Amino acid sequence: MPDIKREIGGIGKRLSGLSAGNTYTFVLKKPKPIVDVENARRAAARAQAQLEAVQQAAQELDSARDDASGGNIAAARASFARAKQVLGGINRGLGEAKEYFRSAQDDAKDAPGEVKDEYDVAKDSAESAVALAEKAVQAAEEVLRAVGAVVEEAAAKAAQAPSS
Repeated sequence: MPDIKREIGGIGKRLSGLSAGNTYTFVLKKPKPIVDVENARRAAARAQAQLEAVQQAAQELDSARDDASGGNIAAARASFARAKQVLGGINRGLGEAKEYFRSAQDDAKDAPGEVKDEYDVAKDSAESAVALAEKAVQAAEEVLRAVGAVVEEAAAKAAQAPSS
């Protein structure tokens, strides 16, 4: 009676080719680890949300600049205030994106060898998304300062015009 060892894909699989009188040992194949890159996905999603908020703030700043150039100081200040409010809320979301990115880094560092590449790609994608969002926020803050100066300059000119 020969002793035969066979690998099977999982419990409940149908087996064929077995003969009577032989001793069989069945061994389950080791499953490939499941890739869970949820932290990287969340980092990218939070970064995307911040980019959309920057876009909204840019539209408000554009409106504020146009209103200031046209002499509508009240509308310019209102648009500027909305843009400032939007940009004020971005830092919290950017912090969340960074936290998820750090978690994605830890996931990639601790990933098993078979799926290390997948985790590294997800980590790199999250890093790129967060870096892009950070640069966009920095640029938006600079534009905020510049448009604020334009609005205040237009307000000063409007205040001086009636007294001249």
